[in-house]
Amino acid sequence: MNNSVKKLVEAVSVDKLKADMIIIAYTGFSNQYRNINPRVCGFLKLNFAGSKTVVLRDNVKIEVPIEAIRMGDSILKIFSFPNSIEKLTRVNHKLIAALKKRGMLSFSVIKPNCTKITNTGKENNQRALRSILPKKDRQRLAHGVELSNKLVERVRSCKLQHDQGTSIVENLMDKARSGQVCIQEIENYVETVVRNSSTEAMSAIINLRASDQTYSHCIDVGVLFQHLYFTHIEQKKKRSIFQTKNQALLGAFLHDFGKSQLPKEILDSKVRFGSDSKEMQMMRSHPYFGAKLLKTMNMPDSIINMSLCHHIKMDQSLNTSYPSKISYSDLNLESRLLALVDIYQALVGKRNYKRSWTPPQAMRYLSALVGIEYTPEIWNLFFRLMGEYPIGSLVVLSDDSMGFVMNVPKEEEDLLRPLVALIRNAEGKNLKNNTLVDLQIENNLSIKSDLDVLDILNNNALNEFSELKIVA
Repeated sequence: MNNSVKKLVEAVSVDKLKADMIIIAYTGFSNQYRNINPRVCGFLKLNFAGSKTVVLRDNVKIEVPIEAIRMGDSILKIFSFPNSIEKLTRVNHKLIAALKKRGMLSFSVIKPNCTKITNTGKENNQRALRSILPKKDRQRLAHGVELSNKLVERVRSCKLQHDQGTSIVENLMDKARSGQVCIQEIENYVETVVRNSSTEAMSAIINLRASDQTYSHCIDVGVLFQHLYFTHIEQKKKRSIFQTKNQALLGAFLHDFGKSQLPKEILDSKVRFGSDSKEMQMMRSHPYFGAKLLKTMNMPDSIINMSLCHHIKMDQSLNTSYPSKISYSDLNLESRLLALVDIYQALVGKRNYKRSWTPPQAMRYLSALVGIEYTPEIWNLFFRLMGEYPIGSLVVLSDDSMGFVMNVPKEEEDLLRPLVALIRNAEGKNLKNNTLVDLQIENNLSIKSDLDVLDILNNNALNEFSELKIVA
C-alpha cells in the first residue's frame, strides 16, 4: 500500500473507532460469525443488503453478495456497501456500542481528517480508495475504460455518417414528392451502417445533439430501433421477423416515408400546428400514405406495418393515436418497439417550436405512460436496454463532479449506477484526462441530477464527447 493510502485508510479495532470515521470494510468478527446459524445469517442479509462479503465455505475463501451467504459459512469480511446502509458505515457513539454488542471486532476505516476539508481532498480520497479496490473490481474498471474509449472512437467516426444519412433521407423524400421513388442510395447507406456496426454509436449521438423533426428523426429512430431490437433478439435468443439486419434498419428509416406526400412547406415548417388544424390533420395522414407507398414498392409486410402502426396507442381515444381503425393489440413486437422509440426521439430531439428533454427526463416521463400508451412488457424491454440514464446523458454526481454516462448496466446490476466519464471535477475544473467512475463499485458516489447538454455545452456536446480521453 502506498504512503498516501496509508495516511487515508487505517485498520482499527472496535475500541479504537472514533466518531466521523467512515467504515469501508468489516474485517474481524467474534466466534458467532463462524459456521453461522440461521439467526446470524438472517441478521446479516437484512442489515447489510446490497453489500459484498468474503466467506470461508468448505475450506475455500470465496467472494459473494451478502444475499448469497449460507448457514455454515464463516464470515471473513463485509465490504462494498451501498449508500442505503450509511448508518452502518459512518461511525458515531451509538454505532460503536451496537458493533460491540454484535461482536464486530475490527474494521478498515477512513480517518475523520481525510473525509472533510475540500473538494480536492475528496478527489484525493477517491483516488486513494480506487487503489485499494479488490483485484476483481480493478479489472472491471480497466475493462470499463477500454469499452468506453472504444465507444468514443466509434462515435467520433460516426458523426459524418449520421449527417450523410440525414441528407439522404431528405433527398429521398424530395424525390418521392415528385413521383421519383428510388431507394438505392438509402439501401447503400444501410449496408454501410450495418457493415460497420454503427448503430450503438449513432444511437448515442441522439442524446448529444439537436435534431430536426423529420430527416434526422428518421435516422435517429432507425439506428436506435436497430440497436435495441437486435440486442433484445440476441440476448433472449429469439427469431427476428426480418430476413436480414439490413431489412430491419431500412424499415425503421422508412417509418415516416409517408411524410414525403405532404407539402414541403408543412413538413419543414418551424411553426407548431394546432391539434385541430388542417396542417395537423394532413400530418396525421402520413402513416397511411407511407404504408401505401411501401406496398407499391413491394416492401415486406413487416416494414409496411411499422410505417402504418408507429403512432397507434393502447388508448385510442388519444388524439396522438392514429390511424383510428387499428387496435394496439394487433401490433407485433417490432411495431410496438418502434412506436416507443419514435416517442423517445421526439422528446429528446430539439425542435424549433419546443425545448428538448434530457434523456433521463424522457425516460421518467415515458414511465408514467405505461398502461396508457403502451404495455408494461414493451416498456420493460425498452427500459432495460436504455437504462435510467441513457448513454450520452450528462449527469452531476454526489460530489458535484460532472460527466457523461457511458453504458447501460447489465441486467443483474443497478440501473441507477452506470459508468460515468468525468469532464469536470468537484471544483468545476475541466479535465483533460477523463476519469471513469464505475458506480457499481464506487458506493460512496451516486448520481445527484441530470443536465441538458445543450444548456451546459451548447452545440459542442457531441464534440466534447468525441474528444474524451478516458482513464481509470
